[in-house]
Amino acid sequence: MTKPREEGATGVLHRDRPLILVVDDEEALRALAGEMLAYLGFSVETAASGEEAVERFLRGPAPDLVILDVIMPGIGGIEAFRRILKAAPTQKVLIATGFADRSAMEELEAQGASGFIQKPYRMEALADRVRSLLA
Repeated sequence: MTKPREEGATGVLHRDRPLILVVDDEEALRALAGEMLAYLGFSVETAASGEEAVERFLRGPAPDLVILDVIMPGIGGIEAFRRILKAAPTQKVLIATGFADRSAMEELEAQGASGFIQKPYRMEALADRVRSLLA
């Protein structure tokens, strides 16, 4: 359970709702994921880059789940993933990707990824993946 916070990217956060950090450099996809997750009853914060995600994560408190785009400018999703897991090895991270490179996915899974979700997001798939990871 997350600690109470005053306000997040989508408004007031509630201590009884799991917090999800959505990281994507594409504003439209970040907003869409945030809206879907808020509709599903989750508290949501967003980050537009890997650097912003790591900074937000280290500032705390830790989210219950990070949904992390792989391909972003700057440090990128894979490096952000590694830095987050270095800081918190048990952090749940769902990798979001528009590509289906099976070997890259298997490598990230071996490094501690909690799973993968295909972009663009479909409400049912997003709901199923997130709920299964937070159960």
